Amino acid sequence: MRPKIFRELLRKYREGKTTSKETKLVDDWYESFGEQLPPMGAKQKRKVRNALYNRIVSTIQPIGDGKKRTIKVRVWVSGIAASVLLVTAIGFAVHHSMDRMESSESAQREYVEWAAEPGKLKKLLLPDSTEIWLNAATKVGFFMPFGDGAMREITLIDGEAFFQVMPDSTKPFVVHAAGIRTEVLGTSFTVKSYAELDELSVSVSTGKVQVIDRNKQVLGVLHPGQEVIYNKVTDKRIIRSFDAESRNAWMTGTTYLSEVSFNELALVFRRIYGVQLVTGTPQVAGQRYSIQLDRNSRQMDVVQAICAIHRNKYRKEGNEIIIY
Repeated sequence: MRPKIFRELLRKYREGKTTSKETKLVDDWYESFGEQLPPMGAKQKRKVRNALYNRIVSTIQPIGDGKKRTIKVRVWVSGIAASVLLVTAIGFAVHHSMDRMESSESAQREYVEWAAEPGKLKKLLLPDSTEIWLNAATKVGFFMPFGDGAMREITLIDGEAFFQVMPDSTKPFVVHAAGIRTEVLGTSFTVKSYAELDELSVSVSTGKVQVIDRNKQVLGVLHPGQEVIYNKVTDKRIIRSFDAESRNAWMTGTTYLSEVSFNELALVFRRIYGVQLVTGTPQVAGQRYSIQLDRNSRQMDVVQAICAIHRNKYRKEGNEIIIY
């Protein structure tokens, strides 16, 4: 659908003049980005329609010099389905934001959270065009309007996320995770911080990243191919090299684990396959595991592969798999 035609359709929708078929078309488009808005009355719906309309039109119509703004995401190629990224970017302004719209005059900022479901990945596009990939069951949070200040800040609440940061020399991009601060201007990197694990890691794919601890001490200035592993309990850290291809393979459905503890293995397994691995055997609990987990593999095939590493056995009880 051409921008001009779509803009006209949005205008009609905003004014409540669309046919039932046109209304469904726009409603389906709003819903295509995967997040449901809370129940709204007629007044709230009108506010949302107006806010979205103004933001969309400002994005797709010509700017002051008469030249059309280039939109890098291909929102018009295949109509409604291809509009997901644009809606996601604009949707940050309305996701969980009915209260913000009512209190916008008081200039209050609202904290919003986004999460990937267990077993699924989620891609977010921030208003500054920064891309974030959330690993399974990962949650992030930030204030809206995003970047409304000296810095662009986001919190990795739990899980693992890859950040492709849009360069902006005037506004550093900061990721907070378990008291650790990762600051960049424009680069790509991964932050892994699971609440259930003692270790946190920051791995740099491109550019340069500075990592600072809760005491404002610099843990390291990382370059491509380097990562810092920080222990949240002991405050100790190591900097080492890593293989970028395997490190971020989870974005394409494959997770590589190297010499991880049973606890980390169980955590990753649960987030991918939705089933808990447990053990009551100290020997098993102390073992290390190196294995490749494919999101499309059969659950029990993976369990058998895990047990084969140390010649362990297993049994299934409800939603738990007991390794012994």
